[in-house]
Amino acid sequence: PATRELTFEGLPVLEAAAPFLSTELPSGMFRVGLSLSAVDNAVNRLTLQLGLTALLLVLLSTTVSAVVITRRSLADLGQSYREVETLTGRVLDSIDQAVIAVDAEGRITIFNPTAERWFGRSIDAMRGAGIVLARPIDFGLEEVRVSHETIGERELTCRTALGERVLVHSTTPLITSDTAHVGAVAVIRDETDARALALQARRAERLSAMGQL
Repeated sequence: PATRELTFEGLPVLEAAAPFLSTELPSGMFRVGLSLSAVDNAVNRLTLQLGLTALLLVLLSTTVSAVVITRRSLADLGQSYREVETLTGRVLDSIDQAVIAVDAEGRITIFNPTAERWFGRSIDAMRGAGIVLARPIDFGLEEVRVSHETIGERELTCRTALGERVLVHSTTPLITSDTAHVGAVAVIRDETDARALALQARRAERLSAMGQL
């Protein structure tokens, strides 16, 4: 999904957005905001403690206190990062769309549970591998990785572990804050049931019109 960093109600937030389709509610855009306050707080604590470490070095001429404080700071920062990473992983695990990402060399880095179920392959088997989905269908990951151009709403019909399905994917480049391209990510949704319902609705309308005639 597309991601961005923004400020919401005065707090730093990492936002992820992806379209979703529902048979019970109106379709729309699924947006998740992950608070980055814990990360910012950890960075602030790290900065403060590094300053105290420098002061202790001057006043006490010892490195023991500096090592202890630095280790504690890094542990806090690592814990904050793991919390954000865990929350992001839970979001990817819970959505009903397949999410596949590759790095700058084309190695798969994300293969969420929905992708595992649809394509019959585990994340353990896919992580670090090249784009080995049923070529030439790779959901535009290789194309976007090379061209750095977004592909929006491309439809294709392919065979999956669930049978032949109509899939629609949006594929975008992964870009860091310093505009470096580090890969690509594809968000894939299954339109098979929705297309079947739409076809049934059109047939029902035609039958109703014939009845009126």
